Amino acid sequence: MARSLNRAQIIGNVVKDGEYKLTPQNTPICIFTVATNRSWKTSTGELKEEADYHRVVAWQKLADICRLWQQLRF
Repeated sequence: MARSLNRAQIIGNVVKDGEYKLTPQNTPICIFTVATNRSWKTSTGELKEEADYHRVVAWQKLADICRLWQQLRF
């Protein structure tokens, strides 16, 4: 059976610091939220804007990079 990989790029603002922890198998994990904005025109021509929030889960080496990035931001 063939494996597939899905990739998404979320470009936005990190809402709060991520939560870094280790699983019982000692695998690093980092969970954080990214906010993105979208705007559109209604049928009446009114401009609407809304924020969407995306929960991001980073595993293993990427989780370590996210933790380091959080430490270097301040």
